[in-house]
Amino acid sequence: VVDAYPGYWGKCSFDIENTGTIPAEIYRCTIQPVDPAMMPSWLHVDWDNVCNADTTLLKPKDKFTDKFIGVTIKDSAPENAGPITFKVTILAKQWNAP
Repeated sequence: VVDAYPGYWGKCSFDIENTGTIPAEIYRCTIQPVDPAMMPSWLHVDWDNVCNADTTLLKPKDKFTDKFIGVTIKDSAPENAGPITFKVTILAKQWNAP
């Protein structure tokens, strides 16, 4: 998950951990609020360019840190707003060694 705090500009990092038993290749990952209905107007997520790791080969139990998501918390965010928690969805295709 990613916690984005109001007043923070730039990119939020997150960890990817491959818990599968076979190698997998990430070809896209997306981010969305845990509760989409709670998406505040002052939060902007670059939905179309979240992250791409076409050549990243995941080995079982590998953990990748500092994968970046473009998240901008706008100036109009209320100061007392709490963190927004996101879930990261990883779409992986199975990789089979010949």
